[in-house]
Amino acid sequence: MVADVGCGDGFYTIPLARHLAPNGRVLAIDIDDDALSKLSQGLTKEGLKNVEIIKGAEDDPMLPDARLDAVLIVNAYHEMTKPKPMLRHVLAALKPGALLVLMEGISDIREKKSRDEQIKHHQLAPGFAKQEIAAAGFDIVEVRDPFTDRPPDLDEKSHWWVIIARKPTKV
Repeated sequence: MVADVGCGDGFYTIPLARHLAPNGRVLAIDIDDDALSKLSQGLTKEGLKNVEIIKGAEDDPMLPDARLDAVLIVNAYHEMTKPKPMLRHVLAALKPGALLVLMEGISDIREKKSRDEQIKHHQLAPGFAKQEIAAAGFDIVEVRDPFTDRPPDLDEKSHWWVIIARKPTKV
């Protein structure tokens, strides 16, 4: 069982569901009703029945405790207004040794700016996320920065980065 937190309309949820079918499940979490409605329509169109859509809260993704093998957060962490409680809930939802994969983008000119300045532009540098993930109790497995190029924002060179973290096996 995996969760796509900040799933939007299912850009990653649908491929995850296809990959994990027939026995694996995907929990698709977002706070946006319109996005979740579009996801529901997409799942119906695709005939996928192994996805549970969950309306999350700003500070809680509403995940079950200690049941998940992995959590994916792509281009959504920077939108989370309460990252500390979100990470605490994600950690609690993972089985010991399970993974958190977090991917975000940053333009080169904003990488050294404050967290607030980056968030205004819907971006986040990996240093902020790495610090917050470690403070939440995760073990950082790998940081790939850059992970891959991304289309320029207003002609600004930018890239995607990824952090892979693990819930400790002994807490």
